[in-house]
Amino acid sequence: MFIGFYMFPFSIIFVFLFFSLIFRILNRIGMRSIEDRGTAKSIRNAVRRKRLSTDTSRDDFEVYLYRLAARKNGRLTPAQIVVDSGLPMKEVEERMTGMVDNMHIRMEVTDEGSIYYEFPELEEQ
Repeated sequence: MFIGFYMFPFSIIFVFLFFSLIFRILNRIGMRSIEDRGTAKSIRNAVRRKRLSTDTSRDDFEVYLYRLAARKNGRLTPAQIVVDSGLPMKEVEERMTGMVDNMHIRMEVTDEGSIYYEFPELEEQ
């Protein structure tokens, strides 16, 4: 009986350590599951994002383009439009060439050959 009295604190510590280990493992499993759900949700949102089709009207394309330009500080490349819209490069180039009026939308070609479409009304001052 005298030895059991001295072993009692060690048995409590053992039980405490055992349960804390179990809770820690369960917590990690739960957090990993939450992180996995978050990743899957962001992938689903990227896939669900509305893409333009080749039969999108000129007015709808123009509204889409101005919204994109507003997010990009009034300066876009054809590649940015392709990536965001899902339209083929040839279609984007044809539509943009028809929209350039040097007043609302300007086209700039750099010395390196890069093309930029500028929206002066949306550029940051």
